[in-house]
Amino acid sequence: MEIELDGGEKAEVCTFEGHILTFLSPRAFASGAPIGFAVVVGDHRRAFEGRCVSARRVEDGRFKVRVRLVNLRRDARRALGEAVRLRDRARTGKTRESSTKTNTTTKTTTTTRRAVLTRRAHLEFGTPTS
Repeated sequence: MEIELDGGEKAEVCTFEGHILTFLSPRAFASGAPIGFAVVVGDHRRAFEGRCVSARRVEDGRFKVRVRLVNLRRDARRALGEAVRLRDRARTGKTRESSTKTNTTTKTTTTTRRAVLTRRAHLEFGTPTS
């Protein structure tokens, strides 16, 4: 699957896992640099923004760029993941395991942290806890 960078260059998507997109680009990016690009899925064009995590030169002279997506909504993540899976299916006839599953450990940790902060607020302000 190809993406179009803001400068008009074409890049080839390698993987998409969670919030990290890896692609082969004709140019390098500095770590932390903002990267804008568009993905065409069917007849829809979606714009994405991200920050460069790393860029490494590979044998063919291109750069393997890892980008942390910053404006990724749930529906956009699903669409991007589905586009990568369709590309993989077309190449190999197989599908890769979905990488858009929610992390239950993170969800549990966040819920626990929220409960602790709520209890602290109730103790600090003297309101009863439920």
